[in-house]
Amino acid sequence: MFQQNNENHQKKILGKIMDCLEIESSGMEGGLATLWNPQVLQLISSEVARSHISVELQMVGNPDTYLCTNVYGPQKLEAKLLMLRSLSNLQQRNPQAREIFRGDFNMITSLTEKKGGIRMLNWDAEAFKDFIKSTKLVDIFPKSGAFTWNNKRGGDRQITSRLDKVLVTETILLEGITMDSDILPSGGSDHWPIIMNAAILGTPRNKPFRF
Repeated sequence: MFQQNNENHQKKILGKIMDCLEIESSGMEGGLATLWNPQVLQLISSEVARSHISVELQMVGNPDTYLCTNVYGPQKLEAKLLMLRSLSNLQQRNPQAREIFRGDFNMITSLTEKKGGIRMLNWDAEAFKDFIKSTKLVDIFPKSGAFTWNNKRGGDRQITSRLDKVLVTETILLEGITMDSDILPSGGSDHWPIIMNAAILGTPRNKPFRF
């Protein structure tokens, strides 16, 4: 179930009007929301699924459009594989799109993205690597920090992983758009949020596209 343009809720959180698509939480799984400023970004199309929200956005004054997908990865292996197939199908339906995938994929691709715990990869790691390779996505590594999640335990019981990522189609980078990501303070959560900045040609550098 999702809600669109919940204006009162947005005002309470942000103090200004934003357009929004959101998925309500289900049991232990949290919700998901994508918000954008309609004075800066125009919504062209959208798609909402249990594990992701995709919006095609066009910057005001710029003819290019970007397909931005906000991801919240499930816990169970079968659901993770289903999500990857869904994201692959999304790209196949939009083969020419400039795509940006960002969020909690709840998967890693190698043991370098994990510290502590059992030193082995789950079956989903290979599927995640295949997804990134087959869709020709580029992993935008954060400028600082290596991990985005921790189990909030200390000593030998602590586990940290890089579950949150920013993935973009290589065509974006080939167009000369510069992108970087950075890990922000957690604010009490077991995840550290990520911010992505993109310097887009034809737009002032002090007003970057952020996701």
